Amino acid sequence: MNHFDLVVKAFIVCKEEFLMVQRAEDSHGTFKWTLPGGHVKYGEDLKSAIQREVKEETHLDVTVADVNTVWDFVASDAHVIGITFLCFLQEKQTITLNAELSSYEWIQMNDISVKNIPKEILKELETYERRRNQTQAASIEKN
Repeated sequence: MNHFDLVVKAFIVCKEEFLMVQRAEDSHGTFKWTLPGGHVKYGEDLKSAIQREVKEETHLDVTVADVNTVWDFVASDAHVIGITFLCFLQEKQTITLNAELSSYEWIQMNDISVKNIPKEILKELETYERRRNQTQAASIEKN
């Protein structure tokens, strides 16, 4: 049956690093590197959904800032609509992965050329850096 799925993802930044997670063998998207996240429950607000998903998958308590990107794709039985939120950690916390994930890695933002980062995550990084640069430029213009 064709339907819509609403999914949230978290682009988690801590200082000059961001977090990628790897899906487990028995999970959807086997061994795929991605961002923490999942489906929004009926009646759940979006910021609560991303905080819940991040907590369930990594045991991290993140600060949700704003929408980073909105994206979609059509699968065989669903039109998936996704929202990636920009989230922050002041300091790294202990990460405990749930059974859906097999690994994680903190990636230095200035060292992405040596990593095989999926294009959808590179898009999130590019959007984040563009917005950060615009904010810094606006701040300089005010002074």
